[in-house]
Amino acid sequence: MEEIPATSRTAGPAPARFTADRLVIEPVVEKLWGPLPFVTRRGNDAVVAISVVNTGGEAGTFTTALVLDGEVVGWRDVRLAPGEQKQIRFLVGNISRGTHWVSLSGFTGTFTSSTRVNWELVAAAGFVAVGLTCVIAGRLRRK
Repeated sequence: MEEIPATSRTAGPAPARFTADRLVIEPVVEKLWGPLPFVTRRGNDAVVAISVVNTGGEAGTFTTALVLDGEVVGWRDVRLAPGEQKQIRFLVGNISRGTHWVSLSGFTGTFTSSTRVNWELVAAAGFVAVGLTCVIAGRLRRK
């Protein structure tokens, strides 16, 4: 009886493998009242994102959860072909004022939500309003 050596199975492509990097936290800045921003809100809404690349040889699905202040606030499943890179973005809104902690795919960061009133502009607008009122009242008295 002749011994037949075992044949090794040819290896197929490597399974999907994901690498995430570049955590980005972008607090949204809102300037209220158009060209004269009396109030500026920063971080009431925020965009949180990471870049993910499939370094494996097969397509696969990358799953991630966004954690804000210890609470899961969103999930994403993203399908990636071999070698494909995508940015996964979350928009979180109605965030209370203060400093907030974010975690996404093992990356962490913080951002601050705040509201700033431009008191100098409010005072200037008040002075202009009082001045105009005085001018109008003076003209009405003359008539």
